[in-house]
Parts: sequence; C-alpha cells; structure tokens
Amino acid sequence: MTTYKDIAVETRGHIAIIEIRKPPFNFFDILLIQQIADALDGIDANPEIRATVLCAQGKAFCAGADFSDPNRKETEAAAKSGDPADNLGSIGHLYMEAVRIFRAKKPIVAAVQGAAIGGGVGPRVAAGFRRACPG
Repeated sequence: MTTYKDIAVETRGHIAIIEIRKPPFNFFDILLIQQIADALDGIDANPEIRATVLCAQGKAFCAGADFSDPNRKETEAAAKSGDPADNLGSIGHLYMEAVRIFRAKKPIVAAVQGAAIGGGVGPRVAAGFRRACPG
C-alpha cells in the first residue's frame, strides 16, 4: 500500500478508510486533494474493497484552504499566459484533482466531525453518504 504525507489509508475487511491527518484544522492544499484522489484511484482498482470512509483527525473535518504557502503567488503568477486555461494556474490543477475525487466509482461515506468550511466542503459533498457531528 502507498504511503502518503497528509493522509492515512487502511482497510478493514471490505472497507477502506482514508483519514486526513493535518490537525487541528486539516486545511487543504493541492497536495492533500491529490493524495485523496490517488488513494481513491487505488481503492477503485482493488476488487476486494466495496466502500470508503473519509474522516479526519483534529477539531475540524476540513476548515478550508491552506493559504500559508509563501510561494503560492509566485506559482500562480508563473502560470499566467495568453491561454485562459493556463491562467488558472494552481487553481486549475486543484480543480482537476478534485474532479478525480468526484469520479470515484465506489461509495464514499464522509464521517464529518466539526467544521467543513469553504473548500473543505468539497471532499464532504463528494461522498454519497455523510454523517456529521459537532467538533
């Protein structure tokens, strides 16, 4: 099984569990969304797994985007060109990774504790089933 930086993936019987591990607030960035998408691709390829539970450590399920990357503006500026599609820069890359999550073939149950704010709502709504509780 693949090792990830910001998530843990385990299986219990026919269920895969993807746990976001960026506590306490689990702010997302492109790398986190890409890791979730990669894990879901692997789960879809495994005929033994029938469903996935998406959960998170910490006080919030996902409290939105991580804007702390000091190179974010430079990366976005470098992506500018005459082609409008290229002008999306990192946002376009984030969108493509999020689309991969929404294309997962197996059912996803989101176990949402605490806040799911802004872009942090995305992984939650990708799930066909959601269960929420206060943080």
